[in-house]
Amino acid sequence: MRWNRVFAFMFLALFVADIVAFVQDGPWQYLFWACNHVTLLLAIAFWRRSGLLFTSIASVVFIPQLFWIVDFFVRLTGTQFLGVTEYLFVPDYPAVWLVLSLKHLFLPFVAVWGVRRYGLAKEGLVGAFIYGIALLLVSYALNPNYNINCAYQNCLTGLPIPSWLWTFGYPIVMAGLIWLQFILLKRYVRH
Repeated sequence: MRWNRVFAFMFLALFVADIVAFVQDGPWQYLFWACNHVTLLLAIAFWRRSGLLFTSIASVVFIPQLFWIVDFFVRLTGTQFLGVTEYLFVPDYPAVWLVLSLKHLFLPFVAVWGVRRYGLAKEGLVGAFIYGIALLLVSYALNPNYNINCAYQNCLTGLPIPSWLWTFGYPIVMAGLIWLQFILLKRYVRH
């Protein structure tokens, strides 16, 4: 049996679960958070065994997802750290969304494993920048009240960053993170 196909179907099922949850119970705009459609991209990457897609995905999401993971585990101790996972600890937060949010715990590691398994594609950096730009443009086009992908205001409530600095610095920081993540991937994959 081809395990890549099994993983492709698992991530596709996770993406469909996100669609159903957000269309049925909440703002459909939440589907545009990077973590929600990365599951679809991972399904495609597994299906095609694409080092290019895995490289692009890992270059965009690895460090931001690590922030989420660290914040989540610190928050489990009762301490607020970065504030990106505060939404999970609101008493009336839907259980289905809580379970679906736990995908943050494995998405970055799956993407890096895919790079290691299927190879680092140098073109992945270009793909990551295209994906990152598309992500920002879509995020800016959506309702600012939802703050999709933190495009309008700081999601790191534990780090006081002035809104004017966030607005102008966010695209630059994201570009820098994409480049940094790609460099780290290159070093990691070399063995």
